[in-house]
Amino acid sequence: MNFPSARAALNSLPQGVRQIAIGSIWLVLAAALGQGAMLLANLIVAQLLGVADYGRYALLQSTVMMLAGIAQLGFALIVAQQISTLRETQPGLAGEVAAFCMLVTALLSVGLSVALYFAREPLAAALFRDEGLGRAIAIGAIALPWAAIAAVQLGLFNGLERFRDQAMISLATLPIVVALPAFGAWRGGLEGALMGLSGAYFLRSAASHWRLATVLRDAGIRWKFGSFRNKIRLLRNYALPATLSGLTTMFAMWGGQTLLVRSPGDSVAVGIFAAGYAIKTMAMFIPTQMLGALMPALSRGHARGDGAERRLLLRYNAATACGIAILTAIGGALLAPWLMRLFGDGFVGGEATLRLLLLATPLEALSVTLYQDIQSKGRYWVNLWWVNVPRAVAVLAAAALLVPHRLSEGLALAWLIGWTVALAGTILSMMAEKRG
Repeated sequence: MNFPSARAALNSLPQGVRQIAIGSIWLVLAAALGQGAMLLANLIVAQLLGVADYGRYALLQSTVMMLAGIAQLGFALIVAQQISTLRETQPGLAGEVAAFCMLVTALLSVGLSVALYFAREPLAAALFRDEGLGRAIAIGAIALPWAAIAAVQLGLFNGLERFRDQAMISLATLPIVVALPAFGAWRGGLEGALMGLSGAYFLRSAASHWRLATVLRDAGIRWKFGSFRNKIRLLRNYALPATLSGLTTMFAMWGGQTLLVRSPGDSVAVGIFAAGYAIKTMAMFIPTQMLGALMPALSRGHARGDGAERRLLLRYNAATACGIAILTAIGGALLAPWLMRLFGDGFVGGEATLRLLLLATPLEALSVTLYQDIQSKGRYWVNLWWVNVPRAVAVLAAAALLVPHRLSEGLALAWLIGWTVALAGTILSMMAEKRG
C-alpha cells in the first residue's frame, strides 16, 4: 500500500478511531525508539557481562522500577486521565493536579532512594543471597527518582495528547540510552552498567521536562500548588488503588525473579527469563502504546456521556491489539532460538521460556485494552480487586509451585496463568458493571 492509499484509508475511519490511530502511530514510533534502544542496550550489556551478571543487572533494574512504581503512586495513569478530562474546561485545576502529582512523586522517590541506599547490605545478604551486591544496589538507587519522575512525565504527555513529542524525545535520547549502560558495562562491569543506566534515566527525564514546559504553556496550563486538602479525594479514590495495582504487578515480577535467584539455577535462570521478558516486551510494545492514545479518548467520551463512541473505540482497539499480539507471538516463537542467541551463547536453550511468555501476549493485549474502559471512568478500586490482585496472586502462587522444578520456564508459565486470570477478571468486572 502506497502513502496516498494509506492516508485515504486512514481518513475513511470514524473521527475518534482516526485520532486514536494517528496517536498510536506516533506512540508506536516512540516505543520503537525508546524500548528498542533499551533492548539494544540490554543486548550489549548482556554480551559484556555474561549471563550471571546480566541476571543480577536485570534483577536490580526490576527492583528499582518496582520502587519507582511505588513512588509515583500510580500518578502516571491518573495524570493522563485527569489532564485529558480537565485541560479544556478547567486548565487551572489541571495545573494543580499536574503539580501535585509531580511534587509527591519527587519527594517519595527521593525518600525511597535514600532508604534503598541504607538497606543495601541487608538486602544483598538476606534477600538476594549475594553479599557482593551492596555497592551495586547503592548505585541502582540513583536511578530511582528519575525513573519515577519520567513515568509521570509520560502520563502528562499522554493526557495532553502530545504523542509526537514523545517520539521526538525518544529519537533525541536514543544514543544516550544505548551508549551509557553499554559503556558502563565495558568499563565497570555490573556496577558500571547500573551507573550508565542511572545517567540514561536522568538525561531522558531532563529532556522531557524541558519539552513539557513548552507544551504546558501552549495548552494554557501552569504549574500551580493549591491546597493539599483538596487533593485528599485524588489520593483516596485514584492514587491509592492505582499505586496498589501497579505495586501488585511489579511485586509479582520482582517476587518471581527473587524465587529464581533463591533456586538452584541462581542468576543464570534469572538472566534467561530477563532476556525472554525483554523480547516479550517488544512483542507487546504496539498494543501497549495504543493504550496511551485510547485512555484520553475514552476519558473525554465518559465526561461527555458518549457511550456509543466509547464502545466503538474499545472494540476497534481490542481487535487491533489482540491481532497484532497474535502475529508477533507467532513470529517470535518461530524465531525463538535466534532471538535468544542475540543475548549471547549463555542464553541458548531458553527458547521454551520465551515461547511461554509469547503465548501470554494475546491474553495480555486483550486484557489491558479492555480494562481501559474501567480506568477511564476512574474506577481504580475495581481494577485493583478484579484484575491486578488476582493476577499477582496467581503468578506468585504458580511460581512458588513451578520455579523450584522448572526454573525460568516455570516463571514464564506462571505469567501465562496470571494473564489468563487477569483477562477473566476484566471480562467479569465489565459484565458486573453492565448488569448493575
